[in-house]
Amino acid sequence: MSNSQDLRCSFCHKPQPQVGKLISSPSNLPRAYICDECIAVSYSILKDDRDDNAAAPGVPETLEDRMLDAAAKWIETESLGLDGSEEIANMRQIGVELMRQRSK
Repeated sequence: MSNSQDLRCSFCHKPQPQVGKLISSPSNLPRAYICDECIAVSYSILKDDRDDNAAAPGVPETLEDRMLDAAAKWIETESLGLDGSEEIANMRQIGVELMRQRSK
């Protein structure tokens, strides 16, 4: 078993002592980590993309747009150190809707 000194962000590869918070993936296969800095950068990218592709008033939001919004909310919640389980559940629900839509 590795100690916390060996843990690194799977994105930027900074070691845990150099980042504010390191969040672990929910799965052990393989275990992945993301630091609060990479979460902030990812959130910024998603937000910029969402703002650039904002739907015109009265145009229904696509499932893909809903998924981006849900992912951004999850990233923001996790980066604040809060429980993101509600956001993950929302992303799963949207994912199921996307799979159903694509199988038609």
